[in-house]
Amino acid sequence: MTPLKLYIDSHYKKAFKKFPHLRQIEILNLITKQWVTLDDKKKMKYIMQAVDWEKKYLDEAEEYKKLHPEFTAKPFFTKLEQKMLLRRTGLPEKPCCNGFGLFIKMSSHLLVDVKGTNRMKGLSKIFNELPAAVKEDYENRSKMERIEYQEKVSEYVSKLSPEECLSSVNTKLVEEQLKLESAFLLYYSENKDSLPGLDKAEKYKALQERWKMLPKASQQSYKKQRKAMQKSLNSRTNKMRIVSTPAAATT
Repeated sequence: MTPLKLYIDSHYKKAFKKFPHLRQIEILNLITKQWVTLDDKKKMKYIMQAVDWEKKYLDEAEEYKKLHPEFTAKPFFTKLEQKMLLRRTGLPEKPCCNGFGLFIKMSSHLLVDVKGTNRMKGLSKIFNELPAAVKEDYENRSKMERIEYQEKVSEYVSKLSPEECLSSVNTKLVEEQLKLESAFLLYYSENKDSLPGLDKAEKYKALQERWKMLPKASQQSYKKQRKAMQKSLNSRTNKMRIVSTPAAATT
């Protein structure tokens, strides 16, 4: 039962009584439109109710995949619902991948009357005509947002129980953590408080320069720490996958 289906179930009888002349498909369309315009707080009620249903869905999909290896399960939650679940954990939205992306995000007030690709072309032209120092500032701010996001994801994932690692939303974060975690991020997290007089961007630049000057042996130490963290995280998740299978439960 997805959040939308739960919402439809809870509102169908009321809608049928209110609009007895409508066909079933028309009532379903009406309720679906109501869902789309529902505020996030009310949607979250149904999203949270659906979390247990997601686990059942994933378990059944896993069993089916054993018999049909080519099968790929569709996401249980929509991208918007996944974002809402992540926001509930206190994590920020995924940051822009570069300075231009950050500029686009902050330029919602520009060229509002221009649609589609023409607007993107216009914004690209504006960005390219900015002074080099301004573009560099956007790039540095983008880097800082990515570092801060990775730190928060790292902290969040480290606190997950093996069971929690298996939810679809958390699985994406675990995979992202394994992919994005870097030796420099570990170094940055350990040393950022050693520069209290600098702002975030200045700290990032300073620690980046320090990192480049570190002996190879020190850099290698951080790389080993990263690999150990990744191995531990993989181990926790894989153990839970084994324990959660019916075969393991009956042994």
